[in-house]
Amino acid sequence: MHSETSATHGNPPPNPDPTTDCGKMKVLLFVTVLACYTWYTEATTSTFLIQSFFDNNFYIHPDSGSHRDASENEILHVWGGKHAVCYFQFELVDGIWGYIRHVESNMIMVPKGHSTRPAALTHLVLTSSRTRAALFALDTVNHLIMHYGGMYIHPAGGPRRPKDGEVVQLYSTIHDGARWNLIDVNNPGQEVPVSSFYGTPTIGGRWKAVFVKMNQRAGELVHEVTYSIGKSQELSTHSSFEFGFETTVGGAGGAFSASATASFKTMVSRTSTSTWTSEKEVKWTKTVSEGQSVVTWQWIFEGSQCGHHAAFGSNIMADTDHFENPPDFIISNDLYFV
Repeated sequence: MHSETSATHGNPPPNPDPTTDCGKMKVLLFVTVLACYTWYTEATTSTFLIQSFFDNNFYIHPDSGSHRDASENEILHVWGGKHAVCYFQFELVDGIWGYIRHVESNMIMVPKGHSTRPAALTHLVLTSSRTRAALFALDTVNHLIMHYGGMYIHPAGGPRRPKDGEVVQLYSTIHDGARWNLIDVNNPGQEVPVSSFYGTPTIGGRWKAVFVKMNQRAGELVHEVTYSIGKSQELSTHSSFEFGFETTVGGAGGAFSASATASFKTMVSRTSTSTWTSEKEVKWTKTVSEGQSVVTWQWIFEGSQCGHHAAFGSNIMADTDHFENPPDFIISNDLYFV
């Protein structure tokens, strides 16, 4: 019952690094001129249930789900009902990767056989061994749980609505049966925010020069200006795993706005919805008078988290008279929109 298309994913790190800077304060330095402001909070530890996306009565449990003392290599199943035996926590290790820890036993999920590149349909079990084979990433945007080797957790057979006792396996394609909700045990019915697992993204922005004309000659001339709006293909991470600030489905603007100050939120609110979609080229004309020097700057929204980066070209523009003189961060009287 496996179907649909296979997904690409980011390359996993060569080794887990317990000193990872993901989940700690970071400062970005933008080489391209000025105006980097960052907002960030650290990750916290939340206890959650792994709930079937299409049937909220089913959760991942160890074995029968009827006792607390899970054993080494105990197989994980999907069962109806929830209780303390199906509580989990996420321990961040390196980048997007971490351990999914079973709270009652203190053991963690791993593919049976403990391989970093397990075969399709490999069952998931519990283990006390913390190795690369037990690393997973929690994609709360797409409701996926991805193993270090690139496959995804799903009930055996991949049904949208699982049945009692179905084992939990890995498979290489993304389909409806591979989607899960991570439900906060302290807030029934509410999903755990991604910031609880990874902290919030480092959010900022910069001005990019898209047009330069110094000392216009030969009278007034009309020039064609070309720029890109939307998510940059060149400057953004390409992966099946996404943070909210990266997505072009539903728009990343909300993630940028939620992580910023009031003045930055104003920048987000005033930009075109095209800013948060796939990249496209835009052209418009600009008139420069004789003797005039004009540099046109485009505002680029940028976010980074756990090795993922996204850059969004906006329709917010400003002019100055020299390429060494970028605009101030927010100059509301001089901004214009194209």
